[in-house]
Amino acid sequence: MEQCQELTQKIAELTGFTPLQVVIHRDEVSENAKGEKQTHYHAHAVFFTLDNNGLQLARREASLNKANLSKIQTLTAQSLKMERGANRYENNEKQPQYIQDYKTYAQFKEQEKALLQRIQEQEHKLTQMALELKKKEKEIQDKAKELKSKENELQAKIEQHQKHIQNLELGHERALKELTQEFEKRLSLWKNILTFGKYNAKVREDYQLTKNAFLISTDESRREANKELEYLKFEYHKVKDERDNLKTLFEAHKTKNVKLETRLKEIGKWCEKNLSVEQLKEIFPLKAERIEKELKYQRAFENSFEQTKTKRNDRGFGFSR
Repeated sequence: MEQCQELTQKIAELTGFTPLQVVIHRDEVSENAKGEKQTHYHAHAVFFTLDNNGLQLARREASLNKANLSKIQTLTAQSLKMERGANRYENNEKQPQYIQDYKTYAQFKEQEKALLQRIQEQEHKLTQMALELKKKEKEIQDKAKELKSKENELQAKIEQHQKHIQNLELGHERALKELTQEFEKRLSLWKNILTFGKYNAKVREDYQLTKNAFLISTDESRREANKELEYLKFEYHKVKDERDNLKTLFEAHKTKNVKLETRLKEIGKWCEKNLSVEQLKEIFPLKAERIEKELKYQRAFENSFEQTKTKRNDRGFGFSR
């Protein structure tokens, strides 16, 4: 109410009218794109428009001329902290053709409502798709980490098993050497003479049988060890391939998500350029809030500039009158 009274007084000073009353109405209600009811608050100001001689001030050129009507719009925006419409009068721009017929206007509003709803549905759909993709990306990343851990574990097992095989080979060589030395010690020249060569022949026969059994055993151990090593290598490459496939899938999801985010930004820019702040609130509330703040700061700067300009004009320097 204080803002409306302030505006009424400024209009009176500009036009010479005498303000009589200001009344705020709450009788207009409409629905937004979500079907929510919104009350449109508006005010009516009543002026006495005759001068002391009973002549109509509104008909005088100095009262309600185009320049003053434009100033009233500026005063309204400043007093009510609203966004000022395009000042076509001062820029000598052609006035747009407004819709005069109510049915045409109602049809236009329905089309506008349908457009906003489609934009909102598309924005919601794209947002949900982007969220799903991010969720999928997170799942892929978690799975990739799990596979990487398993890959490292298998790599460590492979290295450990390769070392085990090397130790096994060295152990076999050492055992075979010890076996040979043991049988060589059992050979005896005198016993061989006394048995007419049978003793040493028997020792060599036993050595060959023991050696063959030992080699069979070591070959079996070697085969088992190599078999286990090949299995570990197979599992390692299997996990590595799966992780590489996940990496490719992740990059594809990431590219798709970037495209969705780009599309969302394009929709946001189009809405910011073509829709009003009130319409933006229904689709991009945060963007609308940011724009409102920017407009508020801009108006505050313009008001401060105008006040500085007026003060300097009063002093007779800085700006032309």
